[in-house]
Amino acid sequence: CLSDWSSDVCSSDLQAAGGAAAWIDLARAVDPLEAATRGVSLASLPIIAPLHAREAIEICGALLAADAVDLVVLDISGVRATAVRFDELERLAARARRAGATLLLMGNERAEVAADLSLTCATLAWIVAEHEVIGRTVQISLGSGPRAGSSLRWSLYHATSAHEEQRIGRVPATEVLC
Repeated sequence: CLSDWSSDVCSSDLQAAGGAAAWIDLARAVDPLEAATRGVSLASLPIIAPLHAREAIEICGALLAADAVDLVVLDISGVRATAVRFDELERLAARARRAGATLLLMGNERAEVAADLSLTCATLAWIVAEHEVIGRTVQISLGSGPRAGSSLRWSLYHATSAHEEQRIGRVPATEVLC
């Protein structure tokens, strides 16, 4: 969660305050282990994996229309730009505003103009220790929101890796650019 940028839309903070969140994971990118280690209660966070973009939009719209969530994350990153129409995203954003909910779109440049907050994520380099990929360095950028244009470079490590050995200095790690 990017609490440096917007703690009010973090699932763990929202859940602690008694709010409801849902994650629509069209990109199949949710890492439950990472979310749990950051304090997200997975038992009360529905992670929905729709089959296609149309279904993702419909589910998101239904959640907002039912006033069922305070935060809905719609991850359409990696989806072809033509699979999601801009006017659909605008309608979802308007519906979220009417419901008093926050819509967080993770995806392409089309998502940036419609969302309250949109993120793009790019892998910059792989982190390698002793010929084993132990993680990656990513750049996460805000496409829209109060701090649009801000970015963060972040090293993510795999749960099962030589990261512990690298962390305590037993093996050197290097970055291999993508």
